[in-house]
Amino acid sequence: MNDFMPKDYEVPKSQGGGYMKFKKWDNKFRILDSMIVWYEYFTVENKPKRSPEYPWSTPNDIKDDWKVKHFWAFPVWNYQDEAIQILEVTQVSIQESIEAYVKNEKRGSPFEYDIIVNRSGEWLETKYQVTVDPKEALSKEIEEAKKEMNIDMNQLFLGDSPFVDSKEEKKEEDNLPF
Repeated sequence: MNDFMPKDYEVPKSQGGGYMKFKKWDNKFRILDSMIVWYEYFTVENKPKRSPEYPWSTPNDIKDDWKVKHFWAFPVWNYQDEAIQILEVTQVSIQESIEAYVKNEKRGSPFEYDIIVNRSGEWLETKYQVTVDPKEALSKEIEEAKKEMNIDMNQLFLGDSPFVDSKEEKKEEDNLPF
């Protein structure tokens, strides 16, 4: 060992924030709750606009060179960041792969196994490969975190944070757009 760094030093885990993003190579996660399925585009102010229905005419406020995307969103345990985060999936190849695993009799519910999305390439050459681990119960650490999870996915559609502060009461459901 050299004297460059302390003997037991490890680089701190990323504080990835509340949303999981696919990094290069393997991205391992466990889905913790049901998904929501909507459409999304970004405005000229670079703010997301979400809707349960596809807008059949081009929105007036859509960002240049942007298109409306179908997206899934759900809470996950991100193994790299060791945290509960929200994963939004717009990539059709990932959606189709996860759908195939869920519909496979031997796999079934994605709450029972970990999913690994391998991201390779850059920009237009980016490719995703989805694989899964064998079925396995959640660790005690993840079970505890899931019990304390306080996420209201419906807030995404209102443009608010889905991470509910446990000290605040949830927003009135009457304000939801559906």
